[in-house]
Amino acid sequence: MTPPLGSLTRSDRKKVPPYTACKAPLEAGEICRSCKHLNRFLDDCAQKRFSVNPSDTHRQAHRATDMPTEQTKYGNSARHHGSIKALASFHDPTIVEFRSFNPDDDAKALHKAMKGFGTDEKAIINLLTKRSNYQRQIITDSYQALYNKDLLKDLKSELSGTLSEVVEGLMQSPDVFDANEIHRAVAGLGTDEEALIEILCSRSNAEIQALRAAYERLFKKDLRKDIEGDTSGYFRRLLIAELQVPRNEADEIFLYQAYHEALALWETGPKKWAQDEAFSIPIFTRRSHAHLRHVFDEYKKICGVDIEKDITNEMTGDVADFFLTIIKLSRNPPAYFAERLYRAMKGIGTNEKEVVRVIVSRSEKDLGAVKTEFAKLYGKSLESFISGDFSGDAKKILLALIGESPAK
Repeated sequence: MTPPLGSLTRSDRKKVPPYTACKAPLEAGEICRSCKHLNRFLDDCAQKRFSVNPSDTHRQAHRATDMPTEQTKYGNSARHHGSIKALASFHDPTIVEFRSFNPDDDAKALHKAMKGFGTDEKAIINLLTKRSNYQRQIITDSYQALYNKDLLKDLKSELSGTLSEVVEGLMQSPDVFDANEIHRAVAGLGTDEEALIEILCSRSNAEIQALRAAYERLFKKDLRKDIEGDTSGYFRRLLIAELQVPRNEADEIFLYQAYHEALALWETGPKKWAQDEAFSIPIFTRRSHAHLRHVFDEYKKICGVDIEKDITNEMTGDVADFFLTIIKLSRNPPAYFAERLYRAMKGIGTNEKEVVRVIVSRSEKDLGAVKTEFAKLYGKSLESFISGDFSGDAKKILLALIGESPAK
């Protein structure tokens, strides 16, 4: 008797003899095989001969007359049929809208903090970290109406260092902030590939479209062309797919499709994903994060190995970082950003730009959850890391943004 497919290595599977053709539809938990060595489903899926509809029967999905089957260790469970709803997304902001909001009063307070000799940094920090981004945009308009001046320019002229960078990020709308971060990543000598991966993989479809428009408006350039000019090969095509092709943002998981995609990913192996981009790129760049989470869980059930481990063993460089980022964001976005913050501050030296980007961009989304995950993963609070790596007003504003107060 042939062992279950999940217990075989990729090379061992090629030695498995053919099976007698099965005339019946594929039952729950069964795997389809062709009279050749590899799963016919995988061949067809990889070559894009058809698209899989989770509700299709075995015969409808494969569009074949004779398809052999093999019973696997999953038995007759119905886990691969139908669809389920995913868990609720993470949402735990540290910055929310200020209830007693009066934009004219805030504009006057900021003007007073910058008027005359010296600057009242404490007043600026206390005000800006207690207003949402939308409210800060209204304050900017009120400041312009009252004093005929650009608030951001005035703030930048009065502040310096990391404090100035944080305030600049807070005063920009999210699309402008992301556009500037992307431009910083591709401008000049060298490319910040990690920043490109982080931003393009973690933003929603609407956010990506907004940052593309902002990028063109600010820099008079096409973002796609700038990314193409600074990257190459498979990595470039992965980034362009994230940039241009909308990801499914529904919270539904298609069990049948997820199982077979996991099987296909394992059968092919990370080392060979680049050889069939029409198969691998859509899975990682178009599927919802909820669906991908199930794909990755099925991958481990099939072969007994985490997909992250296979990627780490068979891939290196930016491509590996891209796939690992997608996996981490699908499993637990706050944990991913907690890791980004930890890596930016651990050891000698601090990647201040990374810390500022993550804290500013996540403050109205899930920064509270990021704090929680940080403590779970590293046994120390995010507050303690920031306090150890930053000082003065920079420390005060970063602590305020994560919902903490500096020690007195």
